[in-house]
Amino acid sequence: MVFLLRMCRSVCTESMLVERIGMRRIIWSLLLCFCCAGLLSKQACSPPTVCAEGSIGSQTLDPYSSPCEKRCECNNQRYTGNCIKEEGAQKGVCFAAKREACETKGAKRNCTIDARMRLGCLNGAQTCQPDGLDGKFWGDCECKACIPGTREPCYDGPDNTLNKGACKGGIRVCSQDGKWGECVGQSLPRQEECNQKDDDCNGLVDDACGQERVLPDGGAPEMVPEPTKTRCQFMGTNNDGCSCFSGGERICETLPCQAKQRCEGGTWGGCIPDKGSVGDSCDGVDNNCDGRIDEGQTGCATVFAGRLWGDGENGYLTNAFLKLPTKIAISTAGVMYIVDTGQAKVLRVGPSGNVVLFAGEKQGAGPGVFVKFARPVGVAVDKDENVYVVDEGEFSPVPDSNGRVVKIAPNGQVTELVKTGTLKGPRGIAVDSKRNVYIVDTGNHRIQKWTPDGKLTTFAGGTKGSADGQGSSATFFQPVGIAIDQDDNVYIADTGNHRIRKIAPNGQVTTIAGLFSGLRDGHIQDAASNQKGPLFSSPSGLAVDGAGNVYVSDTGNHALRKIDKEGNVTTIAGVSKGTTFRTGVAGYLDGDSKQALLRSPQDVAIGPDKNLYIADTQNQLIRKLSFLKMDVTTAVGRIHGKVGVRERTEFSVLGIFAKDGVLYATDRLRHRILKINTKEEANTPSYVTVIAGGERGNKDGHGTSARFNEPYNVVQGADGALYVSDTLNHTIRKIDKNGNVDIIAGGESGYKDGHGLNAKFNSPKGLAIDSAGNLYVADTGNHRIRKIDKGNNVTTVAGGLPGCKDGKGQAAHFLRPDDLTVDSAGNLYVADTGNHVVRKISPQGDVTMLAGSCKQSGFAQGVGAAARLDQPGAIAVNAKGEIFVAEHGNYSIRKISPQGRVTLYAGGGFSGTVGQSGTEVSTLLASFFEGPTDLVFDQNGVLYIADGRRVRMIRPTK
Repeated sequence: MVFLLRMCRSVCTESMLVERIGMRRIIWSLLLCFCCAGLLSKQACSPPTVCAEGSIGSQTLDPYSSPCEKRCECNNQRYTGNCIKEEGAQKGVCFAAKREACETKGAKRNCTIDARMRLGCLNGAQTCQPDGLDGKFWGDCECKACIPGTREPCYDGPDNTLNKGACKGGIRVCSQDGKWGECVGQSLPRQEECNQKDDDCNGLVDDACGQERVLPDGGAPEMVPEPTKTRCQFMGTNNDGCSCFSGGERICETLPCQAKQRCEGGTWGGCIPDKGSVGDSCDGVDNNCDGRIDEGQTGCATVFAGRLWGDGENGYLTNAFLKLPTKIAISTAGVMYIVDTGQAKVLRVGPSGNVVLFAGEKQGAGPGVFVKFARPVGVAVDKDENVYVVDEGEFSPVPDSNGRVVKIAPNGQVTELVKTGTLKGPRGIAVDSKRNVYIVDTGNHRIQKWTPDGKLTTFAGGTKGSADGQGSSATFFQPVGIAIDQDDNVYIADTGNHRIRKIAPNGQVTTIAGLFSGLRDGHIQDAASNQKGPLFSSPSGLAVDGAGNVYVSDTGNHALRKIDKEGNVTTIAGVSKGTTFRTGVAGYLDGDSKQALLRSPQDVAIGPDKNLYIADTQNQLIRKLSFLKMDVTTAVGRIHGKVGVRERTEFSVLGIFAKDGVLYATDRLRHRILKINTKEEANTPSYVTVIAGGERGNKDGHGTSARFNEPYNVVQGADGALYVSDTLNHTIRKIDKNGNVDIIAGGESGYKDGHGLNAKFNSPKGLAIDSAGNLYVADTGNHRIRKIDKGNNVTTVAGGLPGCKDGKGQAAHFLRPDDLTVDSAGNLYVADTGNHVVRKISPQGDVTMLAGSCKQSGFAQGVGAAARLDQPGAIAVNAKGEIFVAEHGNYSIRKISPQGRVTLYAGGGFSGTVGQSGTEVSTLLASFFEGPTDLVFDQNGVLYIADGRRVRMIRPTK
């Protein structure tokens, strides 16, 4: 061993002295040195050798700390280096750094390596596995490179002319190949004209008009004639070739925000967004390009937080909503196509990550989105970016013959390859190298082949069974998935038989794995063995890589399986349970592939990055399995119920409270309390966070360890504590400023006054708190209004028997009151839901009718009893003493003046999620509500409305 170490050290040292030895000796020495590298430390192979320019090869060992004159590559396959010199020094020291691993070849990022490795770059980008690197490592920092899509100010003129006179900068955008585009919208110095402008940007206006001017480069003076006054004065092309009037502007784009062009030198410049040139209007569009929608608008009902479930397109990767993703296909360009069967759409995910609608929106033939799908269930894409979609037809327990196949060309043109009447419940589709299209005709238990000349024939199968054989002599049982390898072998997920089948190009069908339903790894040689053969459960999706490995979405086992080219079947993602008879475990969990959880995955595809993408159907997501890390992550789709950016968070909000720039909300179905920032800043998202709860239960604790059961309302006290009506637990809970959750009153369903836990409530809902800190409760199931003082003593303020009767205190009757509010004078206003009226309780306890007539539902304006309401369920009072009521039955917001006059404030009496304009934002009387359950004003007079799956917002009129 000692001898070997000495020999290695000697050889390694000599191999670095590349100027002293011949090429044959260099090759021999380097090979031997690499064999010894594992035995030696870094310094053993780093002698003080000059790293001369050009002497370092791709396999040279790391000369860390070696003297250098210029650049030292330091083994550019695994290391990068730079020659660090002191100012004025001829030689320096080689500083080496190990390259960081990356995943996707060609991906770019901002330079993150040590500043000493930037090689003079102040700004730049790194590329994953650039030309010259054999492995997937981040390359050197490329000066003046950029991240695709990045925008930055630019100016190509002399620095001393920027923002002087007519000169101004523009904007440049980084292209997809990581290079900066041209500077658009800039104005550069040009010859001075007699136009009362500083055209040459020297700080003087018309300084050369009709005078002698000395040229900037020191050349001979020249006489600058006064230009004619007719030059470039009008739009259009005139005799001198001008297309516009210099200095003029025009609007070149109106949506989604206004943009302008400026005329310079007689030609129009680039189309540049003109932020702030127009104000926002009540139309659901970011008119002024500041990243906010309808900000500052009065008389406008807009969406403040929340998102409609299942809105798939127009998101970004994990912000997009998927409803039932069943199939995916990925093109060689990296474009992913997702069949969202639940929305009857095909979505497109581009390399930039934006999720947009590709097809399946409106009735009629024609380009892309105008195709109408009944139930899309399959998708494939060929090498020319033609997309093929299988439409199963209207869902039926028994497959009918309404299936069809359409082809969508890159230009959007749609053709119908297979019309209805031939296919029965088709599911899968794939394209081979010769552009033949194979269709899994599930209901007919066969595989159909469509050739480019338009012929449709049976390739294999046609009878229910499990027999191997040639062509139609083979049998299948409800096959679903399909994939084709590079040799045009066709693989079928024979779902009903729980098997994976292979069809050779000549039509010969063989079974390669599977026997009956189960979960077992093994070798395909044992496929016919009841004891050892690999088992699947309703496999429905397949993919084949270039090495011949087959990947299976094992739907019934909630797992991803692999059949390698040696025939071994293994589970590469998913969890199982059991001993003799193992089954998959359904769920959602990212992380290590052996611990990750899937839920009925129906398809799998291989991306250009060689990673696997899984249609995790019942989780409503697209998942990614990285072979580099062997972990599973969420690639596309938002986990329903997950919090995040407020406009994209899904919840079922019932109660809200706003104060000091924060809105608190109860998420009934997820049994949690949320916090949302209400402050708006341009291009800055506002986030939703969970402050307490998250699962059904009845448990005190800190933050998310506490448990609620359909919490209804929330208010905040002067001390910052939150109070929550935990309706189905029949309790009132307190969340202190430190996040501790405790029951302050109630605990059992019933009616009883008393102290704290001795008191009883029956489905408490609405809450209000007065200036003295007293908490009022709409005890809905007991038809009473209760009070909890600061000592947690519970008393009854008003109500008793169910009914509709004015009176004092408990002599008055209510019917299922849902909400209440208190004004600055201490008056309580009650939404008496079951009686369709609004009641007032004075500080002395007198109960009177404010608006509506007992048990008379309707929709009518008027004063007092002349008005008609329908299930008023939420109530709030503003600083002017005006009462606002949300009606469940009329889907509207009504306003009651201090004199009792009822008028319509917002909504039109119809349920909906969009207004009459077709957008989620509209004027007040043109807006629709889904089912408003709570109202609250903040200190600025902004009205927030809890409306089912969203929180709406109405700003006060000026």
